Amino acid sequence: MPVETLSARQKFAEADAYVAELMREARALPQPARGPIAMKRRTFLKVAGAGGLVLGFHLPRQAFAASETPQAAAEASKDQSINAFVRIAPDNKVTVYSKAPEIGQGIKTAFGLIIAEELDADWNHVVVEQADFNPKVYGYQGAGGSTSIPRGWDQLRQAGAGAKAMLIAAAAKKWNVPASELTAQDSMVKHAASGRTASYGSLANAAAKMPVPDPASLKLKTRAEYRLLGRRHRGVDDPKIVTGKPLFGSDVRLPDMVYANFVKCPAVGGKVRGFNADEIKAMPGVIDAFAVAGTGKQTECMPGVAIIAKNTWAAFQAKAKLKVDWDESEASKDSTTEFSARAQQIADSFPAKADDEVGNVDNAFKNAAKTVDAYYEYGFASHATMEPMNTTAHWHDGIIEIWSPTQQPNRGQPLVQAALGNLPEDK
Repeated sequence: MPVETLSARQKFAEADAYVAELMREARALPQPARGPIAMKRRTFLKVAGAGGLVLGFHLPRQAFAASETPQAAAEASKDQSINAFVRIAPDNKVTVYSKAPEIGQGIKTAFGLIIAEELDADWNHVVVEQADFNPKVYGYQGAGGSTSIPRGWDQLRQAGAGAKAMLIAAAAKKWNVPASELTAQDSMVKHAASGRTASYGSLANAAAKMPVPDPASLKLKTRAEYRLLGRRHRGVDDPKIVTGKPLFGSDVRLPDMVYANFVKCPAVGGKVRGFNADEIKAMPGVIDAFAVAGTGKQTECMPGVAIIAKNTWAAFQAKAKLKVDWDESEASKDSTTEFSARAQQIADSFPAKADDEVGNVDNAFKNAAKTVDAYYEYGFASHATMEPMNTTAHWHDGIIEIWSPTQQPNRGQPLVQAALGNLPEDK
């Protein structure tokens, strides 16, 4: 075997060990074998339809802490748990719910593949859906810093492996054979000795009655055993994207919707002194217009003017006519134009040398046969969605539901709670 191949395999093994150490397999409290799963209204999964298997693993938030005590673990499991759910329908369709925001990094596909790998599911019959925001169930649900897979790696693998173990247990009970004699592949359980097979869909109801295995007892696959991971796969949402199917935040439609525009102060720290409210409210299709004071924090809701209209056209037309008298007396005076000009002025002014032992740049330039002098600059990149920024909110029956294409939903929820009078998190 070539030395390069051995080296690559060794690197893969080291990477696996690193991830395993980074995100230790947490000690989890098993779900009840029977009865309904305790989920409040905002929990992403409504268990309905023609039956099937729904599996959830609860991983304590601090289960990987080196100095953790049993009391701390118990408290952590009460405060916050992380769930990975798999639903297997009688028709053999496997639905995986992805907890992390899909922002173009492919995490929705990756999460589905991680679970399907350990589940030994037929990828051709796996459907991946976006989970609702529920930190009590999932814990952290933001995306950033390339941390989605490290955060969910062990949890998702355990969910897939645990579901497979329950399916095998159901088949073993049905055929009255040891579970150790059974294997699973492509959403099928097989007993080699007798030649019997059963689809996941046919076992789903029985599997749901099996005890949820302790994650520590699960045998997870090695890299050499992967059949899905490490191979090319089309993104689970690619067909919807290229055919223009409803998928994005702006695709949300609710009965009797109204539309809003928000114009915030162009300078951080500014306020609304006044605006042409009467003119805006009198425009066709406009329902209301009012000033928003903001929360007083620059990283939260900033002061501005909101326009509510019957349709987007009316809202945009009103925005075009909006005239705001901004109070920028206490606003920031920072200017990107001035920053750029200042940077260009001092580009040739080098600071005092911190260490003369690392080389002499001046001498290198002086003695070089050729030098190149250039000034580079680039604008700030807007870390925003490709679609227009949008959010849909539905207030009803004392609760509010929100659909928003956001990278950090965990930051938005507290702001909504504060704006609406500190509603409980499950509202």
